[in-house]
Parts: sequence; structure tokens; C-alpha cells
Amino acid sequence: MKNILIIFLLAIVIIFSGVFIVDEREVVVITGNSNTAKVYSTGVHWHLPMYGNFSYIYMNQRDSYLALTITPNNAPQGSNIINVAITWQVIDAIKYVKYLNQHSRKDFDKNMADFVSGIILDSVAKSSSDQQLLRNLHLSQVNIVNPDTGIAIRSINVLGLGQVNSSKPDYSESDSLISIESAYNHALQIKQDADKVQRAAFDQLRQRNRRFYDYFSKINYYQAMAESKDDVPSFEQLYK
Repeated sequence: MKNILIIFLLAIVIIFSGVFIVDEREVVVITGNSNTAKVYSTGVHWHLPMYGNFSYIYMNQRDSYLALTITPNNAPQGSNIINVAITWQVIDAIKYVKYLNQHSRKDFDKNMADFVSGIILDSVAKSSSDQQLLRNLHLSQVNIVNPDTGIAIRSINVLGLGQVNSSKPDYSESDSLISIESAYNHALQIKQDADKVQRAAFDQLRQRNRRFYDYFSKINYYQAMAESKDDVPSFEQLYK
């Protein structure tokens, strides 16, 4: 009887741990070890726990910002610095997930930047002046699919246009796409680096003066938990 109860409880845990919910803005892509993938749309679903990699993909349109140095062929005026706002959307969730699994987020941003550059260069070729280029690109509804990443560029809105004193395009680190995902990943990296520096400093403090480190740790704990300064004990109270 006891074994049956254990098996029953284990089965309940497995069933409930495999349940997941997908809201109307997302899809879930589950990829297996054999590079197979399955997409789950809005609703409540069940999948075998601990099997496959889950990726929640936001399917609504997103906004990103891009600064590019564009050099038209045979352009006597040199290069243009074009700042644009881009609206894009994932249209093939499996292709999008597989691209991100095989490349970094920075590679994805670079791919999008190069793809948008090609769209802009097409407009440059059709423009006789900077004013004409602005008219061609301002709130341009392009709706062009990127076959590599599974996304579509829905629109391009020019934010600014300048000149570069060079006939050669310069793709420096500053000429990069700033997406929400990249900004978030960059912020996480900054936090991880700061945490690493803090841990190293604490380790040095512990090695130099263990008693002071103990006091420092306790004070930090009490300050975090105390409702007022009166609740933080003094050194004498801690070590009397």
C-alpha cells in the first residue's frame, strides 16, 4: 500500500511539473537533442519534464535602434551616418531559436544590422539627395523577411542623418544594434562582473581580518533585516 501511494504521488508530481502555460503574445519552442523542434501556441500544455530545451518567444512586434555608416557606390559626398528606429517581428520561431542557439545575441544584432543596411542602400540608390533619402525611409513600411534569422523587418523610421569624412564605411563597435535583449544581456554581464569583483574583495577582507569580516557580514545582515537603526546592534552587543 505504501509503495502504491509513493508511485501515485510521484505520478502527480510528474504530471504537474510538465504543465506550462503560453500567453497570447508568445509561443514556446522546445528543441530536442536530435535538433528536432516543436512549437506550442497560446494555451495550457504538457510536456515530458526535464526533456528538451524550452524557449519562450515573444511574437508581437518589437522596436530596436540602429546607427549605421552607409557609403553609396560612387558617392562623391562620402558616407552617411543614418540613425533609424526599426520595428521587427519573429515570424518563424523555430528558425529564430535555432539561430540564437548557434550564434550569440551579438551575432544576431550584427546580422540584423547588415540586413537593414542592405535595405537602406537600396533606398540610397533610388535617392538623388539626402532629403530624398529621408523621404524614402521615413516611416517606410518595408515588411521584408530575413531568411537567416526567421524575423521580418516591418518598418524603418529615420531618426537622423549625418556625414562622415571618409569614403570607406566604418563598422565600429558603436555602429551596432541596440535591442532590448542585448541591453538586458549587457546589463546582466555588468552585474556579474561587479559581483565577481565584490566577492574577490570580500575574500581578501576575510583573509586579512577574519573577525572584522565576521562583524562586517553580521552588520550587513542586520541592516538588511532591521526596520530601523535602533534594531542594529553595536559592536559591544555582538561580541560581549
